[in-house]
Amino acid sequence: MSNYLIVIGVKSKIDTIRSSLMSNEFLEKRYSSEIVEQDLGSDYKILIVSRGAETETDLKNKVFFRGYAIFGGGDKKILFSGKSSNFAVVDKRSLSARSVEGCYISCVWNQESNHVEISNDLFNLCPLFRSVASDVAVFSDSIYVLREIRRILSMPITVNVTSVTARTWANAMAGQMLSSNTMIDQIKMVPLGSTIRVGLGKRLSVDLQSNNLPEIFGADIGAPYEQAIREYTIDYVSLLSSLASLGPARVNMAVSGGLDSRVNIASMTLTEELKSQAKISCQNSAPQHQKDFLVVAELAQIHGLPLNKEIPNAAIRKIERVENPLGLWYLSSSGLYDFMVLPDRIVTGHPTFNIGGHGAELAKGQYGWRSMAQIHRTIKDKPIADAFYAETEVAMLEMGIRFEDPIASEWHYLGHRNALHSGRFVTTSMIGVRPFMNRKLVGLSRSDAWKATVRSGKSLSVIHDIISLINPQMASYRYDDDRKNISASEVEARLFALGGQIHPQEIYKFEIEGSVDEVVNGYSFVLAALAEKRGHMLGKDRETLSKLMLSGFEIAKAHGLGDICNPIVEEAKTKLSDHSLPLQFARSSIGRLLSYHLLD
Repeated sequence: MSNYLIVIGVKSKIDTIRSSLMSNEFLEKRYSSEIVEQDLGSDYKILIVSRGAETETDLKNKVFFRGYAIFGGGDKKILFSGKSSNFAVVDKRSLSARSVEGCYISCVWNQESNHVEISNDLFNLCPLFRSVASDVAVFSDSIYVLREIRRILSMPITVNVTSVTARTWANAMAGQMLSSNTMIDQIKMVPLGSTIRVGLGKRLSVDLQSNNLPEIFGADIGAPYEQAIREYTIDYVSLLSSLASLGPARVNMAVSGGLDSRVNIASMTLTEELKSQAKISCQNSAPQHQKDFLVVAELAQIHGLPLNKEIPNAAIRKIERVENPLGLWYLSSSGLYDFMVLPDRIVTGHPTFNIGGHGAELAKGQYGWRSMAQIHRTIKDKPIADAFYAETEVAMLEMGIRFEDPIASEWHYLGHRNALHSGRFVTTSMIGVRPFMNRKLVGLSRSDAWKATVRSGKSLSVIHDIISLINPQMASYRYDDDRKNISASEVEARLFALGGQIHPQEIYKFEIEGSVDEVVNGYSFVLAALAEKRGHMLGKDRETLSKLMLSGFEIAKAHGLGDICNPIVEEAKTKLSDHSLPLQFARSSIGRLLSYHLLD
């Protein structure tokens, strides 16, 4: 996603990379603050690149931290990166030992024990990729950047044909990576829930430390379902309330007539901070969404909530325009996320927490709670089906899940599509908040205890229990789709089982470390210069896209991938020629062809 680059290696390699990155006087003068480096003993050095590198790095404590982290359990703390941060919170016993919720990259180096530890947030919203050799280890959230660093060091690449083939499947599941494998053998994604340990001995060593996902997401339940879901719901509302207390309109809730975002509007009825400080908006006023808007408007009126109204004394966000959105797509998405999401602005001042229903599918199910084998059997093209099997079998092994596990597809969604699709906001902001992406909630939704609560004849999820606990009247009020409706009597029965409605007195405050205003958003200009050199810092006009698509196809053909990619070309041409179709809705074929430039 072009947010950061971390390189650990022998000093000569680090010096070569730095010289290439700062290849002209303009970069050196204007963006030298984006690069921080420090010796690691007599042989090695660490180099860090990010837009906010100087304020995100504490050389005294030997810590780099970018983004924000949410500490649950007994800590109840939110840590923001920046000059006011307590970097000691990141050290040793915290993020390097166990990933937590939030959106961040963390790096801690310890010369006494001769190693470096790198980790990211629990749900991989800020992804972590690696490319390793005997004397240098390179880490970034951008496959494009890793490919360019390999080019700088004259390190060869080979094509992972299985990965490329599997992702030609015309399904949203294949619109992002299917395992830790990328289309380049020498570049891998670090799986969700894993940390990296780089040893600084006579020979550089890189170890992947991971646990299987059922252990990671089952460990925090530790209580009967009814108690655990109540604890999670209190945490949910407390998090939103704590963020809202940071100032007027800091929290911006997008709501609809559906179930997931209603949890947010219901939360506003529990705390004064949310009711007075948070902004709620519903833009679904088009004729086809008339019921959707009416339901939200009715709820707001009944509960006295300020729908689509400005909050007094709210500061105005500062915006930086992105001049070359296609170039930013190459940097942030090529090779890992094929959909053409082309952000044109970055928030550089007074950022807001935009909160919707993102992540609820983790608890409700995205693929129908099926095994991977069931999905595999739906793929008719044998070469693609075989490649899909091979890739997803790797993914299942990495996550500690059997391929035939009855709900393996939902574990795959957690580790891949949810991470890379839900995390697309990090291109422009490091403070996207996803309260449904919670260790305990994921564990509960997969627990035997939840299965025992499911009522026959009803398609219900843990989300229904959450909103019932917060505001039972809202839980039983009509939804945009009658199939989502639940009766007041059923809500009452669930509340009895769950210990009754949550009271405002149960909501607590998270301790805040640092300042959200010091979190630096946006891509690194130093890393963007890599795309400039390659001629990829371009606008998003369709003529340019067409040329790049076709040249990407030529690169694929040169690697013997022409036959497997032919259907993609035809679909991409059709989508691109339809000017009534916004690029972000053009499926994944266009981006897939553009990504083949990584193989050049």
